[in-house]
Amino acid sequence: MELKFFESPTCPDCPAAKKNVKEILAKFKLLEKLKFFDISTDDGRIESLNCMVMGSPTLVVDEEVITKDILLDAKKLENELKGRIN
Repeated sequence: MELKFFESPTCPDCPAAKKNVKEILAKFKLLEKLKFFDISTDDGRIESLNCMVMGSPTLVVDEEVITKDILLDAKKLENELKGRIN
């Protein structure tokens, strides 16, 4: 499973989303697979384009994009990831 989290230093929702992602991935013992990308950098922008990420915060699980409406709700995120893991 490939996990990528896209964030930006100016994003007001990124810290809360990042916290949820880290806590829930730790619960599933997947935190070590998570890679972080800052979309304000050249490398982050290139990777976001490759993954078809349109904004931050965004989590990409394998090739599927999970957007902030789910990332900001810990229960929705847990259910979303549980469905992909099991």
